Amino acid sequence: MIGECLHNIRKLGGQIVSVTTDGFITDIENLEAKLLDLPEEDTLLLRKYKELRFDLSDCNDALELKSCSKGVISWTTSGHLGLGSDKIVASTGFQRGDYSREELIELFSATLKSP
Repeated sequence: MIGECLHNIRKLGGQIVSVTTDGFITDIENLEAKLLDLPEEDTLLLRKYKELRFDLSDCNDALELKSCSKGVISWTTSGHLGLGSDKIVASTGFQRGDYSREELIELFSATLKSP
């Protein structure tokens, strides 16, 4: 289903920043509704997942918005820092310790600009 979503995000003109085994980061708001506006043959897996989820939980939402941000600083698949969101922070191998969000933005921005 994620593969189908990624393919359709590109059709919708969206950008995909990162993909993991259970999710992805994209720039399309209200993504599920926009995907469901596409032809049914383009969203077969999404629609089937919605049916199955409803059968199991009485909820037919296929996609879960975990966080929203006005931007993302991203490096590799294991480094993301949401701009305007405290929930998007991931950096494999980096211990953030007592860094504030502002310090992390400054540090990662400077690092990405450096040689």
